[in-house]
Formats: sequence, C-alpha cells, structure tokens
Amino acid sequence: MLLAVVSSLIWCFTRLPAGEPLARHTTLAAQVAPMVFLTTAFIYDFEALDLVSRYGGNDLPLLYRISAVWGGRAGPLLLWAALMGIVTWFMSGRSVSNSVEVRLMHGCTATIVVISWILSPFADSTGWGGTLNPLLQTDLMVIHPPIVFAYYSLCLAVASVALAGLIEGREAKQVH
Repeated sequence: MLLAVVSSLIWCFTRLPAGEPLARHTTLAAQVAPMVFLTTAFIYDFEALDLVSRYGGNDLPLLYRISAVWGGRAGPLLLWAALMGIVTWFMSGRSVSNSVEVRLMHGCTATIVVISWILSPFADSTGWGGTLNPLLQTDLMVIHPPIVFAYYSLCLAVASVALAGLIEGREAKQVH
C-alpha cells in the first residue's frame, strides 16, 4: 500500500513523462496489488487477516468469498483505488506529458489508498469470527460493486478533465 501511495504521489506532484511505459505499468501494478492481495486472501481463506476471519469462511462458495471482500469498509475502497489506477493508466497513455487531469486522478487514487490504509485491511486477526452478511450472499454481489466503483472512477475521470480545463484556462488567462 505504501508503494501505491508513493507512486501515485510522485505522479501527482511531478511532471514525469506520462507515456513512459515502465513507470505507468509499475504504478498500475502498485495501485492494483492491494486489491488483488485482499481478494486472494478471501479466496484462499487466510484467516490470519482480521477481515477474512470476520467476513470470509472456508464453507462459503467461491463467488461468496469474492463478494465477502465488500463486507468491510476497506475492501470497496481498495477496489475503487484499483479501478482508479486502471482508468488513470488509460488516461496517461494517450499523451506524452503528465497532464493536469492525470495528476488529479493520481491524487484521488492516493487519497483513496490512504483512507483504506487507515482502515487496516491487512490487520492481524483478533480471533473474532463473524459471518458474511446475507445481502452479500448472492451471485450478483460479485459484479455489483465493481460496476458501481467503475462508474465512480469514470465520473472522477470526467471531473478531473473538466477541472484540469478550468485550471489550465485560468493559468493561460493569467499569463496574458
């Protein structure tokens, strides 16, 4: 998670060339990795993690183990950060320079990762075993949160493009 925050902040506050493939791919991997690790922990029932011991379970079918990731507050935030990283990756590939909208997206992604980090998604288990909310025990709950958070990510992408236009317009006005 630290690597995701640091790489996002580097892109946010510097003017690195956005088209650099190695840096883009490394940043994307850092932003997506926490979600992949958490989902893997639920799939393989790593009960040493607090979230898995609370919401997961060896007796759950595979699809319900995946939907158990949304049981806590950190899981959806990590999903959102991963999707923001993917959208930002696509946005940064279309220009040579690190544009203002890409920098804004990296700032949003860093903020979401920091908030999820505060919620300690990878904390050690407290020994308290819970159950998965029955509302999450449907096949559609596997795809519902990713669709919703993909939409949120795309809305933030549009907002960052609009905000970047306002910022660049104001800077251009001040120069003249």
